[in-house]
Amino acid sequence: MARFSISQTEMAEEVGVNQSQLSKMIRGLRQITIDQLEIMCEVLDIDSGKLVAAADYAVADRGERPVVMHYVIDGVRGEGTRF
Repeated sequence: MARFSISQTEMAEEVGVNQSQLSKMIRGLRQITIDQLEIMCEVLDIDSGKLVAAADYAVADRGERPVVMHYVIDGVRGEGTRF
């Protein structure tokens, strides 16, 4: 965050969580919703589509399969994988 001149506390306020929750998100200990990711990218002036594409490429480049993803449709949580 320091590289972008924003503190975790400031980012947490933008995202609507407390600093402890944001820290867990950054460390991969708490899931990030699509809405939260969009807000973070907007604050950091990063294209979220390019970020997700780069993450997909990095996973594929290592020969790994994507992890199970959780999605919500009309308030119902489901699970799925992308190949």
